[in-house]
Amino acid sequence: MSTQSRVALYLRVSEVGTAAIVGLCLGRVLEWPHGVQIAFTLALIGALAFLFVRRLRDEYMQDLWFRSASAAFLGMILVGVFLEFLRGIIDGASGAPPRPEGFGGISAADAAQLAGLLIFFVAFQVTRLRGR
Repeated sequence: MSTQSRVALYLRVSEVGTAAIVGLCLGRVLEWPHGVQIAFTLALIGALAFLFVRRLRDEYMQDLWFRSASAAFLGMILVGVFLEFLRGIIDGASGAPPRPEGFGGISAADAAQLAGLLIFFVAFQVTRLRGR
């Protein structure tokens, strides 16, 4: 397999991962059937495994990986810290009693995990499309 076709495969798998995490986030928020969410989760795991194994093959892929991982790490920290704070402000302003779960039945920990994966793939695609 030539270098160009390997890079093309790597980028296609990243697109599959992006579609899978978007579908998984929508499935969680819109409460789609668990079978659909499991299918998206399996596609996401496969894409992440492929991307992780191939991440340091050349400078371009390494740059994509490191920029995306850095953005995801920062996003997880911000969502994990500020989501509960934001939820408290909204509940306090609306006079609603505190909810045991976060927005749409998703806890802050689940939201941070989903946000981290979503930010990873969004940053990956943005970096790729910007040509860096």
